Amino acid sequence: MPLQTATVLAFFVNITLGTLVFGGTVVILANLGGLLERAASPNLINLPVSYWPSQLIKALSFSVPTGLIVLLLGMHVRAFFIVTTLTCFGIYLSSGSYAYIGQETRPSNLSGVFDWILGYEENPANTSLYVKILRDFAGMSLRGLTWTVPQGYALHHMGFGWQYSLSGSVMGVIYYIGAKTPHTTSEVIFSTPQAFSQYYWGCWVWFVLMVSSAAQLVHRLRVWIYRKNPYLGFRPFSRWEQIKYDSLNYSLTMVLYECLLSLLNVVMGVSLVFYSLVNEDNDKAKGKTLFCLFSSVLFLVFAQGWVWNGLRGYWKRTQTGWWSRPPLDYFSTSLETSSSSSSGIQRRSRRLLTNSIPDEGTSLFWPYAHPERLVLPEGVPTNASYEDSASVGGDESGRVSRMGAAFLIFWPEVEKWLWMDFFAWMRHVVGVVSLLFTMVTIVFVITVAILDRKYPRYGGMESTMQ
Repeated sequence: MPLQTATVLAFFVNITLGTLVFGGTVVILANLGGLLERAASPNLINLPVSYWPSQLIKALSFSVPTGLIVLLLGMHVRAFFIVTTLTCFGIYLSSGSYAYIGQETRPSNLSGVFDWILGYEENPANTSLYVKILRDFAGMSLRGLTWTVPQGYALHHMGFGWQYSLSGSVMGVIYYIGAKTPHTTSEVIFSTPQAFSQYYWGCWVWFVLMVSSAAQLVHRLRVWIYRKNPYLGFRPFSRWEQIKYDSLNYSLTMVLYECLLSLLNVVMGVSLVFYSLVNEDNDKAKGKTLFCLFSSVLFLVFAQGWVWNGLRGYWKRTQTGWWSRPPLDYFSTSLETSSSSSSGIQRRSRRLLTNSIPDEGTSLFWPYAHPERLVLPEGVPTNASYEDSASVGGDESGRVSRMGAAFLIFWPEVEKWLWMDFFAWMRHVVGVVSLLFTMVTIVFVITVAILDRKYPRYGGMESTMQ
């Protein structure tokens, strides 16, 4: 067989096997996430405890396994606590009448969190199905963004990519698909259209988190391997690798991302104020919703303030303008170089892969090396020649334990057969889909605000505001 033909065949075998193995594994685990999300439904299982402990247990039954994804794949403890806590709070957010997207019949007198901009349906029977679908789609998409934006913003600055922060915009189409899924009332778990929607949403959340976490894990491993043996062919600092693993490559995209999330935070803040004035029959559901909105807004304000303060300090130190993109190491970026003789890859890889030495004091969101902003040890340029042993930077790069040496032999063989870039490219696909539905959500919100401009903003206001 000619060498060129064999190379092409090996390339397709690599991609096919990687897609089947990794794609199948992710899909199977994502189904588990869907079942856990469905089990967390407030009305599915009756626990022998009071109301609030019951709601907390159900929420934690989904949020804790979800946080374990970023803990096990991302090796990030703080990411685990952020995802677990905010996911638990995100389940508390009420869907109102938006969850009945695409359905002719729905309960009346249901106020939604975003009715201040989408309008309140006084008489759903007199509203056209077209307007209902647009309104409910926009409402559910905003609810999904309220779920993912706060924790996704922190995950982005921890190296998991920006894609998860905007993935909540897909909640609208997910609930529409769930509404159109055939169901029977005799089933226990999937007896309503909302049951299928909750299942699909849990699958989507787990899929995005697994892809994002695995993508940055692969990049971390390649960085570690290159530091130990740069002659194995891995080039984690090449321009091509930056395209695959760097989320926001230009200053303009960084600014647009911050502005978009600031706008969404304003929407959540206004929703918090207006929904607090609504006279709801179910005070407990209203209390959970207000708590979710308050925690989401507060966390995002704090997180963005932390980031902006760091950027302001960089621009002030370097005397550059806001259009000047900070270098790849403007947060805690340098990998720790260990000089001690540690025992095995467990200790050494943990330091080399996760620990970092912050340049500007202790960091809150970046205690570990950012995989998109990793730098080589001092004296090793990022465009180092892979044929020049002097570019490796000291004899630390060649010192590995027996397990480390075995890993260095095993990993290249795995990459020959399995397409490890599957996760990186799937993360980009998720980003394109999320960004597309975010734009659709914005258009739908503006359209519904115009069509429903004569509708009241809320069905009932507190008597003190009359």
